[in-house]
Amino acid sequence: MDFINCILKFIYNSLNQHLNYSQLNDLINDIHLEIENTKILKFNKVKSKLDGLVKTRDHYAELRKKNSHKKFSHFVFHDRIKNLSNTEFGGAELDILKLGLKHCFFQRISDNDLLHFSVEVDTVIEQISKDFNLKKSLRNDIFNILHEFKVNNKRSNTLNTEISHTHLKSLTTKIKNNNLLISKADKGNCLVILEQNSYISKVESFLAENNFKILPANPFNTFIRKVSRLTKHFSAFLEENDAPYTLTPSNPTMPRLYGLPKIHKINVPIRPVLSFTNTPVSFLASFILRLISNLSGFSPKFGIKNSLELTQKLSQIQLPDSFLIVSFDVTNLFTTVPKNETVEIIKNYIKNKTSDQNMVSVVT
Repeated sequence: MDFINCILKFIYNSLNQHLNYSQLNDLINDIHLEIENTKILKFNKVKSKLDGLVKTRDHYAELRKKNSHKKFSHFVFHDRIKNLSNTEFGGAELDILKLGLKHCFFQRISDNDLLHFSVEVDTVIEQISKDFNLKKSLRNDIFNILHEFKVNNKRSNTLNTEISHTHLKSLTTKIKNNNLLISKADKGNCLVILEQNSYISKVESFLAENNFKILPANPFNTFIRKVSRLTKHFSAFLEENDAPYTLTPSNPTMPRLYGLPKIHKINVPIRPVLSFTNTPVSFLASFILRLISNLSGFSPKFGIKNSLELTQKLSQIQLPDSFLIVSFDVTNLFTTVPKNETVEIIKNYIKNKTSDQNMVSVVT
């Protein structure tokens, strides 16, 4: 915010030197009007999204009410925990895993932590005001709050908490000593426990069966330089289309491959997932996707967003009692899509939507 304010001040001073009062006033009024219009558009967009969510919620509530007496399926979900290792876990240890990978146990805050925190708070109080009485009042209020917290913090160190931490320690020890790995399953809200050697073997099998090759040299740095050259070359176009200020991360990382076990298939193969978070093209890809989506206005005619939309559409048609739903899958869909043909399809589609050939050439 300080950086932006400095830039705005510099721009204002420059305009003040080159424009008279009337011109500068008109310009500022135009800017304020454009800001208000942008705020209205953003508000209407968010309001429309909220209205849609409320409408969808009410619609599904009505569907559940109508179909509460029906039984659509005898499908049984997987257990919350799937243990594929040879290590046995107790009921309390499995209960901890059922809490999920993001669960955080309560940690008792030490008196030393509270001491450091009170010093930092006192520093803030000293800076916010010159009124001695106000600072004294704030210090007294915060002292009472911290004292009450300190008392409650000691009381909360109950036997149940100690037992939970004992089971957690036992669980982590088993995982470490038996070289285990805990992963989310590919389908469903399930955690899978398996040996790391088994996991690595499954990933290596996938790489071997799909003809991956080892490159003679690491192309990462060369690729970063290429992305940097392209963004500089098209800087005017990017600025014209409201590209983010930063299109390359300050410290980009290599894409990371990991696998999710397919517990619904024989021999539990893995589904490969390639994470492009914080890679050299992660910001640029998001911008290009938004640009192409806005430019083309493409909406799939026969697409299904998720299982909720599928049930909504199925509920609108009359189906016989013996009907079956059949799902056809494509093996390694994204890696088998021909890139050159895809670019041509997008380019031709955009050509029919816009007359801006510069836009077409840059996007493709």
